This record gives sequence, C-alpha cells and structure tokens, in this order.
Amino acid sequence: MLNNIKIGFLLKSPVLSKLQPPITKATKILADALRSRGTIIIRHHGDCDGYCGGMAIEEGLLQLARSFGLRNEWQLIQRHAMRSPQYDIEYASSDINTMNKFGNKKGLVVLVDTGSTEDAEPGLALLKQYNIDTIIVDHHPCPLKKESMQGSKLRTIHLNPYLVGFDSRFTAGMLGVEVARALYPLLRNQAFLAALSGIGDKVDGTPLNGYLRLANSMGYTKDYIWRAYVALDYLLYLRREPSVIVRDLLLGSRESQDSLIGRIYPISQERREKRIAAMKRLLRLRKFGGRLLAQIELGELFEGYSYPPPGRSIGLLYEELCKQHNNPVVMGIGSNYIIFRGKLPQELSIETLIASLRERLPDVEISGGGHEVAGTLWFLPADKGLVLELVDDLFGFKK
Repeated sequence: MLNNIKIGFLLKSPVLSKLQPPITKATKILADALRSRGTIIIRHHGDCDGYCGGMAIEEGLLQLARSFGLRNEWQLIQRHAMRSPQYDIEYASSDINTMNKFGNKKGLVVLVDTGSTEDAEPGLALLKQYNIDTIIVDHHPCPLKKESMQGSKLRTIHLNPYLVGFDSRFTAGMLGVEVARALYPLLRNQAFLAALSGIGDKVDGTPLNGYLRLANSMGYTKDYIWRAYVALDYLLYLRREPSVIVRDLLLGSRESQDSLIGRIYPISQERREKRIAAMKRLLRLRKFGGRLLAQIELGELFEGYSYPPPGRSIGLLYEELCKQHNNPVVMGIGSNYIIFRGKLPQELSIETLIASLRERLPDVEISGGGHEVAGTLWFLPADKGLVLELVDDLFGFKK
C-alpha cells in the first residue's frame, strides 16, 4: 500500500502538479515511518490555517495506521500547536527529547505553516544532527526559492508554493489537506478544511475559489465557512487547546459543526465588533504615497489576556478600513513589536524593512516575518523609540 501511489488531487492546479513528486515522496516517508512504528510529531502554527493542515495530516495518518492494523496509534502520532510561527531551537529540543523518550533512533517531524524562514534554520539543523527527518508543509516566503524542492541540506522534503513559482495564496492548510488525502483518500470534510484555511488566512485567488466551489458542492457555503472560521478563531484563543471541540468543528459531522458554530460564533462576533469600535476611536491617520496609513498603540487597548488578541485585532481593523479606503495599511504598535496589515510596496515589504533596520541599527535585535499583506517586526522594548523613528523615515515621514 502506498508503494506505487499515484496521487489524485482534490483540486486541479498547476501548483499541485509541480509539487506532485515531493508530495508523493513525503507520503511514502510518512507511511514508512508508521510501518516502522517511529514517532511522528506534527508541529503546526496555532492559527486557522495551521490547524486545518495539521489536523488533516494527523487524521490521515491515524486512519492509515488503523488500515495497517497498528495499535496505540495515538502514541505514534503526536500533534502540537505552536503559538509562535517560528520553529526554533526550543521546539526542536522538545521534539528530540520526545524521540529519545520513546526510543526512536530515527524519528520524523512534520512542520505545517512554519519552517520556511531563516528563523527556523537553527532548529532544523538540530533535528538533522540527531538524524530526525523533516517534512515542511508551508506557504511563507522562502529565502531558498532557487534551490530544489528538497530545500537546503537541512531539510528532507519541503512543500512550498514559492518553490514552484507561486505565492502564499496556496495555503499550508490546502497543501496539508492534499497530503492527508494522499494518505487516506476518504478523509472527512476535505474541501471544507481546504477552503476554511484560505478564508482564515485571508487569501484570494484561484486556489481558494476552487476549494470554495468544491465545498459548496458539499453543502458548505462561503458564509457558513466564514462563520466556522470566526468560531474556530475564538476557540484557538483559549489558553488551553480545546482539542475535542476543535476536532469536532473541523472533522466532525455536519450536525456537530452546526451546533458548535451556533453556540460559539455569536460570542466571538460580539467581541470582534466591540474591539473594532474601540480601535476606531484611537487611530492615528497619516498618508504615505497617496495611501492611508493607520497607526494604533496597542498598549491602549489591551489589559491582560483578551479576545481578539493583537494580531487578530489589527486584521479586523484592516478589513474595516478597506470598506472605506483603497488599499490602506495598518500598523499596530506594541511594546516590542509592530504588526503590519496591507499590501506594502516592495521597498517596504516586511523582509525589506527587517533588512533595512538590521543594516541601519546593527546593534539592535531585529526579527520577524510574514506574507505579502501581513507581517510582524520584533525588537527589544528598550529599542522601541529607535525602531519607530527609523520606520517613520523608511515610510517617508520626516521630523
């Protein structure tokens, strides 16, 4: 089984056609790991896209393990959500300890919606040192675009639309669903999961439209998927992952989904609307290049742990401003970070901003990353004034 697999994708797409060889190889590696009873750890970003891809792959592996007649499959397959979008040495160290605990001489780590950026290199190198294979399922801009689909020497398999000439609109969740479907073609709610990942990550374009059409043919309207996302987003904000409820929302019966959305969506939506109203009162509006730049000090909004969290709040504000302004940009300023939303010109992309800040402020710790329309810049609280002054300069605001 799966030795001479010919993958039939859910969506007909040139991206998937180009990624078919590494997807086939990844599927075989996953199946071989199960047969050898090796521990498989799935690490995914703790947002909607990450959960859709991570849980889909987990479910595909669980069903495949049962078809192999394996027992205690829950011990072989572990899934963990990451609050941080970067797979760093701390996560890698934990995974190495887990492999050692279960006596695996050669384990496997699957990274979903993470792993492509330079910040992941130290963690991936550590896995390599301990002979742990890695499969990366991601859609973040990849600094290794020109390398083979196997990525650098630190990676085993790297599935990323950037490596085949596409961009982040083909989400990690969509790729994860296709990998899971290759493992277990009868995966439940396939089109729903793929479309939900795109709605949650605010992408547009051909892949999302294709999955939405497939989901609609199964009775899932775009409005229904949006409500599911709003409900899921609230669940993922909770301090402890409500894994049973999340699983029922993503992979459960339509009856379970209807009931959960009916209960949770109104709570989430009410909190979102209140946060938008509060933010609109605190905005600082500026112009750059003929476009609107909306800035807000997040310290004036947040006290303790509240929903929506900062990143989501800035996203909501951006969506609200898009109703009245053409192509706005939003900057949410925290004590040690700046969140960006909106399509920035190439000279102000998040990668360019990070490079410029590192060049001009060599003694300041600068990190971050993101997509074309969303990103975060991190720095030390003591350097906030310096960073803001230089960001203003890069945007063309002179004192």
